[in-house]
Amino acid sequence: MPHAFIVFSALVPSLLLVWYFHSRDVYPEPPRVLWTVFILGVATVLPVVLVARPFDALLDQISSPLAYGFASAFVQAAIPEELFKFLVVWFFAARHRAFDEPIDGVIYGVVASLGFATLENVLYVAGGGLDVAVTRALTAVPSHAFLGAIMGYFVGRAKFSAERGRFLTWALLLPILLHGLYDFPLLAVGRARESISAPVPLLVALTAMAPLIVVGEWILAVRLTRRLRVAPAGGAMSLAPGRTSSLILLGAGAVVATLGGVLVLGFIAGRLLGLAEGTEAELLAATGILLGATPLAIGAALFFWGIRRLNEADPPGRV
Repeated sequence: MPHAFIVFSALVPSLLLVWYFHSRDVYPEPPRVLWTVFILGVATVLPVVLVARPFDALLDQISSPLAYGFASAFVQAAIPEELFKFLVVWFFAARHRAFDEPIDGVIYGVVASLGFATLENVLYVAGGGLDVAVTRALTAVPSHAFLGAIMGYFVGRAKFSAERGRFLTWALLLPILLHGLYDFPLLAVGRARESISAPVPLLVALTAMAPLIVVGEWILAVRLTRRLRVAPAGGAMSLAPGRTSSLILLGAGAVVATLGGVLVLGFIAGRLLGLAEGTEAELLAATGILLGATPLAIGAALFFWGIRRLNEADPPGRV
């Protein structure tokens, strides 16, 4: 399977998550500003690498898998990644005139985070293969988006509140904490697998911890986003039935569209880059159209339907 086939699949979850959070904004942001924030998010990969790499040799001297996982998760991932994303959201997005309501912080936080996550995902997936693509699409990319939403919530509150310092502190520290807790078990497991004497029950427990953290981030991000939906004059918070079915549609649509995107976008990349000719090209065409376009279309439709039902079931509320 061509590398481009897998690399382009990294884009689908990011696009779906941007679509979701953007649709939750009552007054959508200008596309030009969103794309600028996204590109700045992509650009943060470079300073993160420059900050994290000098610690490689020092961390390699740590023999304990747990200590290594904890130190590496915070020093090389959580702190630099969330810090540079925070700089983009607070020092660029929050100072733009388009940032005119608290929920804008959620939108720009998600977009900046997904800019970083998209390039990071491409780099990981290019060297890891299809299993890495699927795993990161369902865990790492959503985690970045949820952390961006959480950060953006507090940035939005900070911009329109007299308690700026308190909200900005939470905007930086909470995403760092959750990010570190997500990466810690994964890095600890990776180091433990290098040891023949690594305890199996410990590896199982640590492996199960990461998806639980992502679920927690998701719940918190959704709740905070609901708080910041702006109410019309005289409007009030109401919770109509249908939220559960809406979230099920969103989840199913995201999974189906991601799997379809692996095939469709990979096929497009393969053809554009000339990675296949003759019979192989025809086979890729059939695969992309028959096995990719259909689930991508169905998944996108389910996702759109879920967003529409969610917005109807959860109308604009008050801060």
